[in-house]
Amino acid sequence: FLELRKKDVFFDFIDIDPYGTPQPYLRNALLTLEQSGVLAVTATDMPVITGKFPEKAYRLYQIPNYKVRERSYCHEIGLRMLIAYVQREAFFYKVPLVPLLSYYCDHYVRIFLHHDKSSTIDKIIQSHGYITDCTYCGKRDYYFWKDSFKHKTICSNCSQSVHAIGPLYLGPLHQESVVNKLQQYVIEFPKKQLIDRRSRLERLI
Repeated sequence: FLELRKKDVFFDFIDIDPYGTPQPYLRNALLTLEQSGVLAVTATDMPVITGKFPEKAYRLYQIPNYKVRERSYCHEIGLRMLIAYVQREAFFYKVPLVPLLSYYCDHYVRIFLHHDKSSTIDKIIQSHGYITDCTYCGKRDYYFWKDSFKHKTICSNCSQSVHAIGPLYLGPLHQESVVNKLQQYVIEFPKKQLIDRRSRLERLI
């Protein structure tokens, strides 16, 4: 990747789809991502993504507060954790990445991020934050990074102590226009030319 960068070779689409964590390959991919390009990232280390091993989540994804295994929506938390991590890595190269599409399925989570020249690093930072989930009354809440220094980890409903999970990306997981185009594309595409799991793809979209 460094040699490609020296030769001014960049790519419109880069897909990181390893066995396990994408962490070792991420920075090299960011080196050669074209402006307005798309970076696709897959993570198959689901026990880490869903919070079974918080120490490993800290080591791989730099997320200190990640006790989410018992949460019913741990997969969504995993998506938001992964997006935030990739965005933070992109800050190093001054690349603003925003989600186009993200989902979890089977044994993996997958995100598609767009190098958005109209966005800014500061704007993306302001979309990062924490969630709280009270184990006493079930009250869920969230607060953005800019408010984290003054936020008290007390449930606003029952005043019990709560555990903050994050930092996570708290913005939209998809761009609605992209999802609508995908849906229309699958409907119009001739059935005999599409993959044999067409119905599953339709449900996913």
